[in-house]
Amino acid sequence: MSAFGEPDWTTPGVSSAAAVPTGATSKARLNSNSPSKCCGAGCVQKILSLFVVGIGSMMMVLAIFGLISFKWEKAVSYSDAFVSIYMIIFATLLLAYELTWWASTAFVNKSLRKNFGFLYGIRGKSLFIIFVAFLTFGLEQQTNEVIYGVSLKMLGLGTGISFFAVGVLHLTLYFLKPDLLESYKASSAGFDFDPREEVPVNAV
Repeated sequence: MSAFGEPDWTTPGVSSAAAVPTGATSKARLNSNSPSKCCGAGCVQKILSLFVVGIGSMMMVLAIFGLISFKWEKAVSYSDAFVSIYMIIFATLLLAYELTWWASTAFVNKSLRKNFGFLYGIRGKSLFIIFVAFLTFGLEQQTNEVIYGVSLKMLGLGTGISFFAVGVLHLTLYFLKPDLLESYKASSAGFDFDPREEVPVNAV
């Protein structure tokens, strides 16, 4: 496992090129890397990533609708507008990180890792998601305004609950089912690695 944790599928040929183990160690290695176990863990990690993409998209829509519905000319306080802007920023961070996990982009990955490294661990990402959930609840939707057939009040409530649920789900699996997440590897695109030491060679 690399220092920054690169998904196995981003380095094709690494596992397939390895020699098939023989002798006493063969059974142990095959048991620890059985197809059912690897497939199960990989599928769970992909589902969690899709959940994050989904809630990130919900937050982006909620924030944009919040800015559209904001009464700028009659506003006494601009707190809701600022919250909507923060939500757009946080949703963009989450979506950018998840997209780098599926399809690594060197520039984006290096920028995120340098400034938002806490997203590259399950616990850090989980706590961030839960924090954003409370931020979503803080977006006041006192009116029953509907935009494009969508109730902002219900969308805000649904988004906050979804964020909180996904964050708690990540933490629950991390502590109760660590075998499903122990192989989780964040993207390392943009960094050069020494294959002998598996540490970044030119990372600052």
